[in-house]
Amino acid sequence: MRILIGGCSRIKAASTASNPPLTPSACLPPKQRTVIAIDSRLYEGYIGRYRLKPDSILTVMREGSHFFAQSGAERYEIFPEGEREFFCKAVDAQITFEVDGKGRAASLVLHLNGQRMRASRIN
Repeated sequence: MRILIGGCSRIKAASTASNPPLTPSACLPPKQRTVIAIDSRLYEGYIGRYRLKPDSILTVMREGSHFFAQSGAERYEIFPEGEREFFCKAVDAQITFEVDGKGRAASLVLHLNGQRMRASRIN
Protein backbone atom coordinates (compact mmCIF):
# COMPACT_ATOMS: atom_id res chain seq x y z
CA MET A 1 0.00 0.00 0.00
CA ARG A 2 1.35 3.47 -0.86
CA ILE A 3 1.09 6.12 1.82
CA LEU A 4 2.01 9.78 1.84
CA ILE A 5 3.97 11.31 4.67
CA GLY A 6 4.85 14.99 4.52
CA GLY A 7 4.39 14.97 0.76
CA CYS A 8 6.72 11.99 0.19
CA SER A 9 5.56 8.69 -1.20
CA ARG A 10 6.68 5.61 0.72
CA ILE A 11 5.80 1.92 0.66
CA LYS A 12 4.21 0.70 3.90
CA ALA A 13 5.85 -2.47 5.20
CA ALA A 14 5.56 -4.59 8.32
CA SER A 15 7.44 -3.09 11.27
CA THR A 16 10.42 -5.14 12.47
CA ALA A 17 13.70 -4.36 14.24
CA SER A 18 15.41 -4.03 10.83
CA ASN A 19 12.46 -2.25 9.28
CA PRO A 20 11.10 0.34 11.76
CA PRO A 21 7.77 2.06 11.12
CA LEU A 22 7.76 5.25 9.10
CA THR A 23 7.37 8.46 11.04
CA PRO A 24 6.60 11.99 9.83
CA SER A 25 10.20 13.01 10.60
CA ALA A 26 11.42 10.44 8.04
CA CYS A 27 10.34 12.82 5.29
CA LEU A 28 10.78 16.45 6.22
CA PRO A 29 9.17 19.23 4.16
CA PRO A 30 11.43 21.52 2.14
CA LYS A 31 12.92 24.57 3.84
CA GLN A 32 10.76 27.68 3.65
CA ARG A 33 12.34 30.12 1.20
CA THR A 34 11.76 33.83 0.70
CA VAL A 35 11.81 35.65 -2.63
CA ILE A 36 13.86 38.84 -2.53
CA ALA A 37 14.11 41.73 -4.97
CA ILE A 38 17.40 41.91 -6.87
CA ASP A 39 18.67 44.17 -9.63
CA SER A 40 17.14 42.67 -12.79
CA ARG A 41 20.39 43.42 -14.67
CA LEU A 42 21.99 40.53 -12.74
CA TYR A 43 19.81 38.07 -14.68
CA GLU A 44 21.63 38.91 -17.92
CA GLY A 45 24.86 37.43 -16.56
CA TYR A 46 23.13 34.13 -15.74
CA ILE A 47 21.21 33.50 -18.98
CA GLY A 48 22.74 30.68 -20.99
CA ARG A 49 23.19 26.95 -21.38
CA TYR A 50 24.98 24.78 -18.81
CA ARG A 51 26.17 21.17 -19.23
CA LEU A 52 25.08 19.00 -16.27
CA LYS A 53 26.15 15.69 -17.86
CA PRO A 54 27.38 14.76 -21.34
CA ASP A 55 23.76 14.31 -22.47
CA SER A 56 22.02 16.82 -20.17
CA ILE A 57 21.81 20.58 -20.70
CA LEU A 58 20.18 23.05 -18.30
CA THR A 59 19.02 26.23 -20.05
CA VAL A 60 18.50 29.38 -18.00
CA MET A 61 16.28 32.00 -19.67
CA ARG A 62 14.34 35.15 -18.98
CA GLU A 63 10.91 36.12 -20.25
CA GLY A 64 10.02 39.64 -19.18
CA SER A 65 10.34 39.76 -15.41
CA HIS A 66 10.27 35.95 -15.06
CA PHE A 67 13.35 33.71 -14.86
CA PHE A 68 13.27 30.02 -15.85
CA ALA A 69 15.43 26.90 -15.79
CA GLN A 70 14.70 24.17 -18.32
CA SER A 71 16.10 20.67 -18.78
CA GLY A 72 14.56 18.71 -21.63
CA ALA A 73 10.80 19.25 -21.61
CA GLU A 74 10.71 20.28 -17.93
CA ARG A 75 10.68 24.03 -17.38
CA TYR A 76 10.38 25.72 -13.99
CA GLU A 77 10.28 29.31 -12.88
CA ILE A 78 13.07 30.15 -10.45
CA PHE A 79 13.08 32.93 -7.87
CA PRO A 80 15.94 34.86 -6.22
CA GLU A 81 16.72 34.35 -2.55
CA GLY A 82 20.12 36.03 -2.92
CA GLU A 83 22.03 37.76 -5.70
CA ARG A 84 23.39 34.41 -6.94
CA GLU A 85 21.02 31.95 -5.23
CA PHE A 86 17.69 30.96 -6.77
CA PHE A 87 15.03 28.39 -5.91
CA CYS A 88 12.08 26.69 -7.51
CA LYS A 89 8.66 26.73 -5.89
CA ALA A 90 7.32 23.74 -7.85
CA VAL A 91 10.06 21.30 -6.76
CA ASP A 92 12.64 21.35 -3.97
CA ALA A 93 15.56 22.56 -6.12
CA GLN A 94 18.00 25.45 -5.86
CA ILE A 95 20.56 26.95 -8.23
CA THR A 96 23.69 28.83 -7.18
CA PHE A 97 25.48 30.75 -9.94
CA GLU A 98 29.28 30.92 -9.80
CA VAL A 99 30.31 34.21 -11.42
CA ASP A 100 33.50 35.72 -12.78
CA GLY A 101 34.80 39.22 -11.96
CA LYS A 102 32.38 40.78 -14.47
CA GLY A 103 29.28 39.15 -12.95
CA ARG A 104 28.87 36.61 -15.76
CA ALA A 105 28.16 33.05 -14.61
CA ALA A 106 30.92 30.62 -15.55
CA SER A 107 29.04 27.71 -13.98
CA LEU A 108 26.20 26.86 -11.67
CA VAL A 109 25.46 24.33 -8.96
CA LEU A 110 22.09 22.60 -9.01
CA HIS A 111 20.98 21.40 -5.58
CA LEU A 112 18.40 18.65 -6.08
CA ASN A 113 17.41 15.56 -4.07
CA GLY A 114 20.32 16.00 -1.67
CA GLN A 115 22.83 16.16 -4.51
CA ARG A 116 25.04 19.00 -5.71
CA MET A 117 25.54 18.93 -9.46
CA ARG A 118 27.99 21.40 -10.98
CA ALA A 119 27.32 22.50 -14.56
CA SER A 120 29.77 24.45 -16.70
CA ARG A 121 28.47 27.18 -18.97
CA ILE A 122 28.67 26.21 -22.65
CA ASN A 123 27.51 29.52 -24.19
